[in-house]
Amino acid sequence: MKTARFYPGLDIVLLREALALSSEDGQGLSKEAWEVIHKNINDAIKAKHIYVTLRACRDRYRHLQDCHRRAEMSSLRASGTDEEYDERIQLLTELADFDEERKLAQIKRKSEEAEKERQGVIIREVAMKSLSATKTRNDDITDPELTPPQRKRRTTASDSYVKYLEDKLEFEREKFELEKKEREARLEKDNEMMKLMMTLIKK
Repeated sequence: MKTARFYPGLDIVLLREALALSSEDGQGLSKEAWEVIHKNINDAIKAKHIYVTLRACRDRYRHLQDCHRRAEMSSLRASGTDEEYDERIQLLTELADFDEERKLAQIKRKSEEAEKERQGVIIREVAMKSLSATKTRNDDITDPELTPPQRKRRTTASDSYVKYLEDKLEFEREKFELEKKEREARLEKDNEMMKLMMTLIKK
């Protein structure tokens, strides 16, 4: 058997396999997924007594993605039918959308983990200060050397700091939600722009 060059029909097989096996864990196509893709492609063309290497599959996939990303799909129109050209664009668009959704999910997950960590620090600080304030109030009550005004000033200062920490925690939560909505709005705008570009390319 001889090594095959990729042609439109084989591109479609490659892209379909890639879309079916794309990972949702933020890592993209795994090594195992590429081995399955490579095997399935060769199974599809073995009747023609040709084969493709694993590296050729990866390289062709990257090339198609680059063309799609740079809106240069017209360079691939030289061979194949209009239907094959349109299907390649459709599959690449679906893969690009999938990648964006996966990246957004990964960013969201990391942001939520970081936010939980920040909130955890503040909550622990609030708890420690609350315990400290309670202890101070109890000590002040039993401290014969403190006058009532001194006890009141100490208690007020401790309570004010606890209130400050609680307000800070609420601010961090609101800030996180606002940034989350802004990221989602940017992604939606980018997706709409990509769809518009693909529509213009097809015309």
